[in-house]
Amino acid sequence: MKVQMKILLEILKKSWLWIIIFVVLAILSLIFYMVRPPEILITENDFLAMVSYPKNINSSFICFLLSLYQIGTTIYLIYIYYTYEFTYSFENIILRINEKKWIFEKIITCILFLILVRSIYMFLIYLCFFKTIDLSLNFITYPVVYHVLISIILITIINCLKRKNILDLIIVFAIGYLLFNIFNILVASFLTVFLISINITFFRFKKMLL
Repeated sequence: MKVQMKILLEILKKSWLWIIIFVVLAILSLIFYMVRPPEILITENDFLAMVSYPKNINSSFICFLLSLYQIGTTIYLIYIYYTYEFTYSFENIILRINEKKWIFEKIITCILFLILVRSIYMFLIYLCFFKTIDLSLNFITYPVVYHVLISIILITIINCLKRKNILDLIIVFAIGYLLFNIFNILVASFLTVFLISINITFFRFKKMLL
């Protein structure tokens, strides 16, 4: 697990531009809500849209871009992280590491990373609105499950298509956009657990050979 954390940190260091763009969009989105007339109160759906669970179809264009960008960033980071060893040290992992343990650690690291990032981001955004909206468990659970599901779908497609790079991203982004409009947390949670079980059960290093 320590190795996986080091890989993830290395990828984050190289993705500083993505992070800067994300911060800029977040600030612009906050400005939009803060300059609205006081009689127009922020709703739970508004807040969920800001933390990248796009439930509010009437949110601002900036907020829409922020949600869409967060989805794209999740896809990008998880894709680079998951395929990192295939690219740079495949012979090493295939000879020295148990494949079940490897994919289990990969998936768990992804999930823990998304929970941490989503929780910190939600907390920072909520600090700006705690006087106008009550804290809800949905602010954590919905965005976390949403992004974890997209990540697990990405990993599943990579494993099934044997790393057909651009095609992976196109398919996952299409699915992510579909989930942008249709999402049920219970179905998503079940699907996430099911796909994780499928990946761990059937994953084989030899299937990933180019």
